[in-house]
Amino acid sequence: MTTTTGSEMGLGADAVLNTKRRATPTMILFKRWRRSPVGIVGSVIVLIVVLTAVLAPFIAPYPPAEHHRKERFRPPSWMDGGMPNYKLGTDQLGRDILSRIIYGSRVSVFVGVAAATIGGLLGAILGLFAGYYGGLTDSFISRLVDTFLSIPFIVLVLAIVGVLGPSLTTIIVVLGVTGWASYARVVRGETLSVRAREFVMAARVVGCKKGSIMFRHVLPNAFASIIAMATLDVAATILAESSLSYLGLGVQPPTVTWGSMIADGREYLSSAWWLAVFPGLAIMFTVLGVIFLGDWLRDVLDPRLKEN
Repeated sequence: MTTTTGSEMGLGADAVLNTKRRATPTMILFKRWRRSPVGIVGSVIVLIVVLTAVLAPFIAPYPPAEHHRKERFRPPSWMDGGMPNYKLGTDQLGRDILSRIIYGSRVSVFVGVAAATIGGLLGAILGLFAGYYGGLTDSFISRLVDTFLSIPFIVLVLAIVGVLGPSLTTIIVVLGVTGWASYARVVRGETLSVRAREFVMAARVVGCKKGSIMFRHVLPNAFASIIAMATLDVAATILAESSLSYLGLGVQPPTVTWGSMIADGREYLSSAWWLAVFPGLAIMFTVLGVIFLGDWLRDVLDPRLKEN
């Protein structure tokens, strides 16, 4: 019969406790995700869109610009006249709709993430400086924010793109630079509430530099708000890019975008509805997925929320 000593029992208990401590953050994250239908749906949609964009050359049945003149206006495969090779039909030039939607996801994902990153970084830094330093710095940045927010977003974007000319780089920079104001306002408010807390005052007392206090102690407390705004900004940017492409001011052919596909199909809605409907559905589901994911991330990353 094996005898267990008290020291061995103590070591075993410590090991179990240490394992629980290490597993707790992951378990809590997974538990919240599993209990959130919104988080599950949003994560699945975003994951599908991202994988589609990354693997587009491997999963698309045809190149996006490949013409099949004899197969023009083929309906989806489940309709009369459809073909198994063209699951979602073909357009006025015989191009495969499914392949073009798959390749169009690359532009939407890249533009959305890149523009949100630019706007988030610029807005977070300016909002942090405004809230922490106050005085003239706060007044100047706040007035600048008010000026940007007073101008309708899409009007400002249209004016700048119209002057600079449409291109992928221009769209990303313009959407990023014009979207910083909302980030700055939110981060400024978070900074004003955090800078008077005890841990910030303690950091000042021990001689921490202002830059260290701002970026190591103040900014992390606004991280949840920044993430939530960034996800919503990605959705708004995808819609803005699609709108610009629809108007002919977005990414130019031969690069395929969902907005340009809708623009090409608007003249054939009565006879070939699939040309515009399927790209529109792709935009709708992508935007909803990003919004759902952002809502879940806000709840998970908010330090004020506690798990029971």
